[in-house]
Amino acid sequence: MRSSGPSRLLPLLLAVVLGAAPALVPSPTQAAVRPTVTIRVSDDRVTEGARLIFSGKVTRKSVGGRVLLQAHTSGGWSKVARSRVTTSKTYRLATTAETQRTVYRAVFRGTRTVAKQRSAPVLVAVEAAPSTDPPVEPPTDPPTDPPTEPPTDPPTDPVMTVSEAQALILQDTNDFRVANGKPPLLLMPELTAIAQGWSEHMAETDTYEHNPGYFVDYPPGWTQGAENIAAFHKPQDVVQVWIDSGLHRDNLLGDYTHIGIGYGYDTTSTWTRYYTQNFARYEHP
Repeated sequence: MRSSGPSRLLPLLLAVVLGAAPALVPSPTQAAVRPTVTIRVSDDRVTEGARLIFSGKVTRKSVGGRVLLQAHTSGGWSKVARSRVTTSKTYRLATTAETQRTVYRAVFRGTRTVAKQRSAPVLVAVEAAPSTDPPVEPPTDPPTDPPTEPPTDPPTDPVMTVSEAQALILQDTNDFRVANGKPPLLLMPELTAIAQGWSEHMAETDTYEHNPGYFVDYPPGWTQGAENIAAFHKPQDVVQVWIDSGLHRDNLLGDYTHIGIGYGYDTTSTWTRYYTQNFARYEHP
């Protein structure tokens, strides 16, 4: 989530940063050049068992160096995934959310010319998955054996058009605002063009991050602005995902008058669906 005003821009991280971490001490064979290691998480509020994607950058001559993803538990820090720095000095790591692992950090293992370094930790709120325990009373009839052959028609996931998804997200957003005593937002074509362009950009480039200059193309006259993004979730579920996330919920209920909505879809990308909401307040009707 990101919010700003025209006179002061305050970028917000996707996950809660617990604080800066001290640098690891390099070995005598390493140069004293220290990189900067950044980290962000695909979603900072998930259900146990959900897939988490961590990504970031490592500065200096870090290409090819190994990056470890570590999680903190009662027993201390432990490795849960590893990757290497790409030619663009970025990395991507994946793991499965667990309730006992909620604090993560990335550790760059160093190269011949770049010292070891680690990122600041990030916090992920992990909710317990719904219970799948069987009922206390046994069923009256014994269960039947499963079929030996898989179904010929697997479940389908119908794809909404952009306009259908935008209309649904607008309706769900305004229903939530009205239920909380806020006036509905007006869909503004200029803001929607910004949001749609960014959603398509994330889908086409297989990236998940805020638009760093979303407010640059806002029509003149705005006094407040904010942005929500999300990925993976179905259009009928995404507003509830934002509602369940404190900072995104604040944007949904913010003192805004207009909104733009974007929906990008690409089955070859990591998250398939990408969403953007751009909020703005205009004093004129």
